[in-house]
Amino acid sequence: MQLGLASVLLSIVLACHATPSPKCAAPGKFMTDKYFGDASASAEVIGATFITSDEPTGNFIIAADINSDGMMTLRRAIYAGGVGAHGLHDLGPDPLFSQGTIDINSEKQVLATVNAGSNTIVAFKINSDDPTDLKMLGKPVNSYGEFPVAVVINKAGDKVCALNSGAHDGVSCYTLDLEKGLIDIPNTVRPVGLNQTTPSTGTSGTVSTIAFSEDESKLFVAVKGTTPEANFDEHPGFFAVWDIQADGSLSEKYLRVPVPEGGQQPFSFTPIPGQNALLGADGGAGFYIWDLSTLDQGIPGPRSSVTPVIGRSAVCWSRYSSCTGNFYVVDGVISNITQVTLDDDLKPTSVINFPQGIFDTTLDFDIVPVNDQDHMYILAANATALRVMQLAPNEINQLQSIDLAAPSATVGLTINPNNLQGLRVFMK
Repeated sequence: MQLGLASVLLSIVLACHATPSPKCAAPGKFMTDKYFGDASASAEVIGATFITSDEPTGNFIIAADINSDGMMTLRRAIYAGGVGAHGLHDLGPDPLFSQGTIDINSEKQVLATVNAGSNTIVAFKINSDDPTDLKMLGKPVNSYGEFPVAVVINKAGDKVCALNSGAHDGVSCYTLDLEKGLIDIPNTVRPVGLNQTTPSTGTSGTVSTIAFSEDESKLFVAVKGTTPEANFDEHPGFFAVWDIQADGSLSEKYLRVPVPEGGQQPFSFTPIPGQNALLGADGGAGFYIWDLSTLDQGIPGPRSSVTPVIGRSAVCWSRYSSCTGNFYVVDGVISNITQVTLDDDLKPTSVINFPQGIFDTTLDFDIVPVNDQDHMYILAANATALRVMQLAPNEINQLQSIDLAAPSATVGLTINPNNLQGLRVFMK
């Protein structure tokens, strides 16, 4: 059964190889937006939550209102102009082996995402009066690689960089124009060179996420390590770092920085406020601290470290809570949320696990303040659910769980627990 599914997925992506065609996007009545219902009449809408369906028959952005009490109301699914795809080998949830399938700039009210099976990137304008209402900016554009898995938008909201994870891997960057959409930035198509397949065979040996440095002078990519038996060139993982030139172009080659000692599968990047450092989930260890003070030397700084998470299986996603002052990392295999507290020297002082439903497969998530208390919005892929958690120091309380399966079936939207991916929140 798995080999059959892999063959089907591979044939879909190969059909979309190079420049996507209308056959890949399968336009027509089935690709029109879907509407779950009207906004809640009892609460003010203050934002929206977005995930992607990543379906090989049509990729949709599924959107829910966030009401003034922090609760969600499922509203609509917007066609992303292409098709999704599932990585090979690991055919359960987390199809793209990545964090950052969706990115949002709330100030400029723009959203960007990937069509992994069409090899395209697409941007939308968010309607601030009705945040689940998205208007595509221009058309989906070539990712200049295969199996794109992540995007990042800069602080100004006028630049997007994308990450490809397939046989033709690497990064590419675009100017984001509010009228024309995404426009190529010359000399930004740069390979990582992992000798991968399309779709990627993972999770080991694949790229994970993409981010700008705090001053936006550099572009970071996390690369997971492999076992020696995989016959990849390098083990364990590393960080690829390109310099961003004044004209927006990237250095021809990246600086290769090893993961901190003990790290294996760097998956995510989360800035540590007030520090020249990042915290990230490590699928093979737990979480890492990357001190950037010696970045110019190509080595992790002296405050870098790797900390195991007890009972972990695959810790992959990370975010920061400004209200609690803590970091949170999520393990999708055992559905566990871990709270991490750091001191001023970037040393973990507390690591607390909050187990969720063992078969839920908690994946991508985001954290935003609502009524002066941080709320976590998280995708429970295997449960086909969106959930709201209220955060307090050393405490996580589930407030809501929205089923996606029944409403999607009602409106004719195809979803699959194994394909759902990505989650970002927009706040007015």
